[in-house]
Amino acid sequence: MWQKAYTWICRFTEQRLIVQVAFPLLLLLFGLAGAFDGADLSDTTYSLGNYAYFKTLRGDWLYATYLSNLTGYLLLNICGGRMLWMNVLTRLFPVAAALLAYHALRGRIHPVILFWGEVIALGLCWCPSVILYNYLSYFLLAASASLLSGWRETEKRGRLFAAGVFLGLSLLVRISNLAYCALVLFVWYCDAKKGEGHPAVRDTLVCIGGYLCGVAAAFLLLVLSGLENGGAAGVAAGLQGMVQWVSGLFTSSAGDAGGYSMGAMLRLILGGYLFGAGHFLPMLGGLVLGTVMFALFRDRFLAAKKVLYLCGVALLFLYYYRNGVFTVKYYNNGCIYGIGTVLLLALLLLFAGTALFPGREDGSRSDRDLAVFALLLLLIAPLGSNNHLYAVLNQMFFTAPLGLALFGKMLRRQKKKAWFWPLACMGLCFITLFTVQAVLFSGTYVFKDGEDGSRRDAVVSENVPLRGMRTSAAHKEAIEGLTAAAPSDASMITYGNLPGLHYALHLAPALSNLWPDLDSYSYGDMEEELQEAGKSGSEPVIVMAADMPDYCGDMQKKYSLLQDFIYNNGYEIKYQNEEFILYGKAD
Repeated sequence: MWQKAYTWICRFTEQRLIVQVAFPLLLLLFGLAGAFDGADLSDTTYSLGNYAYFKTLRGDWLYATYLSNLTGYLLLNICGGRMLWMNVLTRLFPVAAALLAYHALRGRIHPVILFWGEVIALGLCWCPSVILYNYLSYFLLAASASLLSGWRETEKRGRLFAAGVFLGLSLLVRISNLAYCALVLFVWYCDAKKGEGHPAVRDTLVCIGGYLCGVAAAFLLLVLSGLENGGAAGVAAGLQGMVQWVSGLFTSSAGDAGGYSMGAMLRLILGGYLFGAGHFLPMLGGLVLGTVMFALFRDRFLAAKKVLYLCGVALLFLYYYRNGVFTVKYYNNGCIYGIGTVLLLALLLLFAGTALFPGREDGSRSDRDLAVFALLLLLIAPLGSNNHLYAVLNQMFFTAPLGLALFGKMLRRQKKKAWFWPLACMGLCFITLFTVQAVLFSGTYVFKDGEDGSRRDAVVSENVPLRGMRTSAAHKEAIEGLTAAAPSDASMITYGNLPGLHYALHLAPALSNLWPDLDSYSYGDMEEELQEAGKSGSEPVIVMAADMPDYCGDMQKKYSLLQDFIYNNGYEIKYQNEEFILYGKAD
């Protein structure tokens, strides 16, 4: 009966309507779910503020993420400045990345496994979709990867050129995406397998040509936009800012404010894997003990051994839960990080093992190529980001389905081995647990809105940019109260991780940075710009968090600097609620 049911399911899910329409449509709907949730005033609306004031802002960060800011500016205008519709549009980027991977791998992985992997990948997308320097980067990397993954079969150099163009464009989406150039290693691997030297040179030159064309196209946009906004000075500032960021990637991490130097990024990545290794070792130990148990009296007491091993797996998961490796607090991204690092280490071993020991069965060579490709993507993913291994979990559009597929093939090859049952039991239980975590996390979590467990049970109505967004009743009341009290024609300075208020209140920044709390905005720059504001008589309003974070170092010094500005220029409190304090010039 089970065999007949399995056969029917396989035939049903392999139908063209299911593979080409139903699964992609379900991925689209899953990716768009939750677009109306959240009214975060830090990272999420900081990005929207950068887009809203794209034509007036200056600074290195504007040019280091130039194409993402330009794209955001265009999309925000299409959306009429509304966060709700911006969320809907930008969620199409991770969905598109998932669909690109789905299309590229469709002929190599069973549709159900492929769909399963993409659901996991979309479920792990914790970062707000409006932060386009992340998701536009992932989309372009997925586009390039989809071309390269099938290049060995077609050997069409046009695919190499197009892949290079996408990677070249990604450089100006975020300068630190320079690390994505490492994808050329897959081309060298494929050419090395053929044992030919000259094609490798030609293929590399084709990739480089496409890359340079992509960079040139992006630079052309920068130059044209710079001439429109600031003339030759705007272009020069843009080029200077980009050169500074590129040089910063190769400097030491000492004094690196943004965490984007190569040293800082590698330190964060290694720290994440070391953290995961401490939780991965008990799982590895369980596999070894299980193998020994099944090897003893190999064909006897099988039922007892299986029950005993299942109990051991349950105890391991209980240990994980008790030690916070995973939690059921799906409103916080900590529920996936610990177990996610365990998954990443398992994938590294799986891909490396398949690449080194592919087996002799039919299709093993293709599996080896896919394993090398997936391993390369897994190693590249965190480079260019300062988000630890969260950056890898945020873009598993290729690695998740490839991991599921290669694990299944490995199990089929190991059926007669003593470790088959421990490996199959542990692996399938872990994958099931992780799938549940990813789906429930996706349906619950909103970045920095409700991370403390508070319910999003109210809808913002009296603030136009945020209208229609669900948040907590207290947060809604605080935002709408500040909206009513704030002037409509002033510039503004915020402090206390509130950069999104520039976007929410339609008040232009009085400083060159919407988020002066950041380490990347120096004390000296803030002091100079506040002095200029005092001399010019511009009288910007100032909004501070009512519950100011515990700052130290330069952030505390900048806070004191702003308090001195308030005192020396005769400011007073104009409005105050549980979240915000609004200062204005005394009447």
